Amino acid sequence: MAEPTHRSFRGGRLTMKVSCEHEISWSIYVPVSVTSDMTVVRVNRSLPRGTILSKHDLQALLVKRSPAHLPLIDHIEEAIGSALKRPLTAGTELQHSMLEAPVVVKRGDQTVIAAGNAQLSVRMTGKALQDGAIGEQIRVQNLASKRTIQGEVQADGSILVMNW
Repeated sequence: MAEPTHRSFRGGRLTMKVSCEHEISWSIYVPVSVTSDMTVVRVNRSLPRGTILSKHDLQALLVKRSPAHLPLIDHIEEAIGSALKRPLTAGTELQHSMLEAPVVVKRGDQTVIAAGNAQLSVRMTGKALQDGAIGEQIRVQNLASKRTIQGEVQADGSILVMNW
């Protein structure tokens, strides 16, 4: 009979108790490494902090390895369009903690402020008062009225004001 000595294991290693219950009973403890085939995504080349990842920066590889402590990215599509939080060297396996939403609007950028509803749509020029990624709420100044308002950053770099 073989059974693990603990129900949890760290880094793919555990100890198994192998025993036999017959006329002469015996048992031994055997160290075991658990590995499996898994897909990992690596960067092709060294990249600086803030790089927005494209398909050309990444490669997916099937590797044999023990379970990782930190969740690794296993599909290239999960990383495309994300920005690097820190510089990475060629061959680094990507983890979710290494990525962030890219900044679309930077503080001081001139942008379009859009507001409206089904009957009326208004667009005006504004100035971003803080950096913002897609979906984030940031403060922006209407350049005509000098009024500061808050809106959501859109993929095209415009700011959508919901309550006006």
